[in-house]
Amino acid sequence: MKIQLFIQSATCLLFIGVLASGCGGSQNDAEAHGEEHAVSEHAEEGILFSATKGLSVPKNTADFIGLKIVDVEEQKMASTLRFSAKVYQPSATGKPTAESRPALASGFLRKADAERLKVGQSVKMEAKDSALTGKVVALNRQMEKANGQVEVLIEIDDPQKSLAMGNYVEALVPIGNDKTVIGIPRTALLRTAEGNFVYTVSGEHLVRSEVKVGDVSNEVVEIKDGLYAGDQIVANPVMTLWMAELQSIRGGAACADGH
Repeated sequence: MKIQLFIQSATCLLFIGVLASGCGGSQNDAEAHGEEHAVSEHAEEGILFSATKGLSVPKNTADFIGLKIVDVEEQKMASTLRFSAKVYQPSATGKPTAESRPALASGFLRKADAERLKVGQSVKMEAKDSALTGKVVALNRQMEKANGQVEVLIEIDDPQKSLAMGNYVEALVPIGNDKTVIGIPRTALLRTAEGNFVYTVSGEHLVRSEVKVGDVSNEVVEIKDGLYAGDQIVANPVMTLWMAELQSIRGGAACADGH
């Protein structure tokens, strides 16, 4: 069975065509042929998915979606500790002449990671679509014996008051010298509920492959397992490919379920 995804117009609307002698044909006929069918006049305009081979993206479609392939390389990367923190006190202003009070957030780290932090250490914060700065103001060890976790308290400079109580932010703390890693562009990493993935080049197809992630900077993701220097991967647009794969699988299942 061939599942074909058509990408039409600048709005990138996605349409699934399930063709096994037509979607209305019998499932047995499709299985008997054991072949993948596509409408020839549209074959050059769609992303084609095969469960065994991956995604096939014709050149004109690749140009349309801005497909970018890069080589996986060893590169220098600053050692960074990354963790999530929850805002428990938003930024506020007291008297008209007073300066804005910073927002406060709390996150938890394993004891070994918390040992690498110091009170007063600068922290880069990622919140929604903005980048903020802050600092470590305390390391609370009251829960350390119970669960091995250390609470990290952070002050965040938020002059625009963009953070509300309960918001989650990502904290990035530089913790050492640059290191050499197998690195990929951050845009190449696909995070899903199933894990972390990249789309690797396999002949004429693109295959979604699971990877183990290490440190993450603003531009580079350290890959600890799943890729080697010299491999080729998709740097952009991984979400478009992921949506094509998802809609193809679901479209095919939905059609088959109707017979």
